[in-house]
Amino acid sequence: MHPLQLNCTLTARGSHGITATDDVLARARGRGELAVEDAASVPVSSESDDLAVDIRGLSYRYRGQKRWALQAVDLQIQRGDFVVVMGPSEAGKSTLAACLNGLVPHFHRGKLHGQVIVLGNDTRTHTVAEMAERVGLVFQDFEAQLFSTNVALEVAFGPENLAVPWDEMHARVQRSLQLVGLQGMERRTPASLSGGQKQKLAIA
Repeated sequence: MHPLQLNCTLTARGSHGITATDDVLARARGRGELAVEDAASVPVSSESDDLAVDIRGLSYRYRGQKRWALQAVDLQIQRGDFVVVMGPSEAGKSTLAACLNGLVPHFHRGKLHGQVIVLGNDTRTHTVAEMAERVGLVFQDFEAQLFSTNVALEVAFGPENLAVPWDEMHARVQRSLQLVGLQGMERRTPASLSGGQKQKLAIA
């Protein structure tokens, strides 16, 4: 069961590349023995301040399913790293992505073991709304995310819903568009953008 298809590329600023090993993918597909640890028993790394993502003993099974979508996954990602998670269909890539912003376990219900710490925040104890301030996800069908009548309004949707003051919101929109290379396109409709530009807009 994978009701929400997410882009399986997890990105952060930086130039390093890490590809998930066959061992990680094998565990994500549910092979081998189940080895899980409760969050309270998972040791906290002394390097946690340098980690963007710290996953320990993560196993997850969707409600009503017998098969584990993720099984005994350990993954540490340093701040500034660029990471690509690769694997076949139903390997658990989308589920792993959903774990990073709290969609698992707060939206997608199921059985969860282990610990997921993102930028120092435990996804078990932080809401999806709280994690959304720090973690962004681009859907595999990124066009489904775009709904506003122009580029500027699309980027402003998030801060507007957080009641960000107008001046600050305008500055954030300009900064975000500059970061992804869409400055000067504020009044363009999302439908008029190229595929790559639409992806950039979804990131912004």
